[in-house]
Amino acid sequence: MTSHPPTDRMAPPGLAAVRARIADGCLVGLALCAVPALAASLWRIFDVGWLDVMGLHVALVVTVVTVAVRRRFLPFRVRATVLVGIVYAMGIGSLATFGASGEGLLMFVGVALMTFLLAGMTAGVVVTIGCVASWGIGFYALRTGVILVPVDLNAYLLLPSAWVLKLIAFVLLVAVVGASIQAYNSALAAALRRSRGEEQQLRDMADSLQRARDEAIAASQAKSQFLAGVSHELRTPLNAILGFSEYLMLYGGKVDPAKAADYLRDIHNSGRFLLDMIDDLLDLSRIEAGVRSLSEEDTDLAALAREALRTIAPMADKAGVAVREIGLDAPLIMRVDRRMMVEIVHNLLSNAVKFSGGGQVSVALGLDRAGDVLLEIADTGIGVDPVLIPSLFEPFGQASETTAHRFGGTGLGLSIARRLARLHGGDITMDSAPGAGTTLRVHVPALRILRPAMTSPAIAAPRAA
Repeated sequence: MTSHPPTDRMAPPGLAAVRARIADGCLVGLALCAVPALAASLWRIFDVGWLDVMGLHVALVVTVVTVAVRRRFLPFRVRATVLVGIVYAMGIGSLATFGASGEGLLMFVGVALMTFLLAGMTAGVVVTIGCVASWGIGFYALRTGVILVPVDLNAYLLLPSAWVLKLIAFVLLVAVVGASIQAYNSALAAALRRSRGEEQQLRDMADSLQRARDEAIAASQAKSQFLAGVSHELRTPLNAILGFSEYLMLYGGKVDPAKAADYLRDIHNSGRFLLDMIDDLLDLSRIEAGVRSLSEEDTDLAALAREALRTIAPMADKAGVAVREIGLDAPLIMRVDRRMMVEIVHNLLSNAVKFSGGGQVSVALGLDRAGDVLLEIADTGIGVDPVLIPSLFEPFGQASETTAHRFGGTGLGLSIARRLARLHGGDITMDSAPGAGTTLRVHVPALRILRPAMTSPAIAAPRAA
């Protein structure tokens, strides 16, 4: 079982991991250098005899090899302290053995550099001052004779073991610098990658916030328009009801009975209009809240369309609109909510008759190319700009104020009809152009067909937006 090396909790995020890598790399490098260095040190027995410092050298080598092997189980502070302490001890040993030579100086430089890297600026400055002081004190002690060097330095410089130690000290210093640069480069590259990733996340968050803001503004505007439309549509019939009723209350005894009957009829029609609009609003709110659910039953869609045509016939006759049926003779049994389907067809037929302008309305029932049921209601009326079609399916959406004043209506019919169709898994689409009439298509999934009467498509119209 291995454990992850502990990190310095006081270091910035990522820096502790870099310092741990530097310490481990230097420990392994020092351990690899320690074995040949020990061999070179012991080889000097043949040149200068046994020295007390050689015992220290053996202890240091055993320590560094042990710590390097067990580094994964030791805290970072322990590894760093052992690393710095051993190199410092090597510098002191070199100073005591050979005097103020290059080996000792290189060791002290390595100690200062590693302390800066592993412990930070403050500790590095303190240790650097200590190393300079140690080397200075040793140099002074050697010059004044307080310490006597047991080795003849001039003779020692000619020995192969001396050059091996110099080479090892130089390699150790280069390894420390190289490992440090590589570790910091890796940390910078990782930080750069994290920065780019975080920058992309911030961009994505900004885009999401912008979209959410736009949606919130659009929802607020839609709410304001909806409330404005509701207040306007409620005010119109209420004004008529209040106006005519107050007039009859004040002058009812003096009003001609025929005119009074007309006033009462206007009051009744306004009340009926108001009730229909409130019903539509309640339907819309129930659909939006997910309260209204399907109450499915076997329904002959062709018979339902014929019944809707009979209901709308007085309105069509009064407007001088001719009605044509296509594909309504054969039954088409489906599993749907009959009341909702009646509401859909009645709304679409009413709109078609209202906007046909005395022309013609055709109702066709069949299957589209995908095999889904397609109920198509087309008129030859005023049409509408295709750009305005999406807004017509929103609550109170109408082509223009002129159209609203001329033809009346609440602007809720298409919105409710589409939502009811989508509750069945279908949809309603529209094709239109100014002066070229309008075609509304109700799509119902084929999986709702129980006993199809048609085996080939009767309507091959494309789905429109």
